[in-house]
Amino acid sequence: MMSNKEANWRAFLQEAGHTYSKDAIRKPTGVTFRKEFDPVPSSAVEQIDGIIEMYELDMRELEQLVLDYKENLRGLFAADEALAQSIK
Repeated sequence: MMSNKEANWRAFLQEAGHTYSKDAIRKPTGVTFRKEFDPVPSSAVEQIDGIIEMYELDMRELEQLVLDYKENLRGLFAADEALAQSIK
C-alpha cells in the first residue's frame, strides 16, 4: 500500500527539494520506486559479523553464569539440609 506522500508524487518531489514551474521544459510526470535493493557494502557485513560474535560471547557468558548460579544454589541447599539434619 502506498502512503499519502507516495501517492501524491508532486508533494513527494517538493519535499525532496525538486521544484518545477508550469513553464518548465522538463516536467516530472511521476515517481517510480525501485523494487530491488542495492547490495550491502562489505564493511557493513563485517560490522554485523562482529556484533553477532559479541552477542554470541555474551550469551555463552550468561549461560555459564546461570550454570554457576545453579551449582552454588545446589551447594547451599545441601549445606542447609546437612545443617537441618544436625539440628534434629
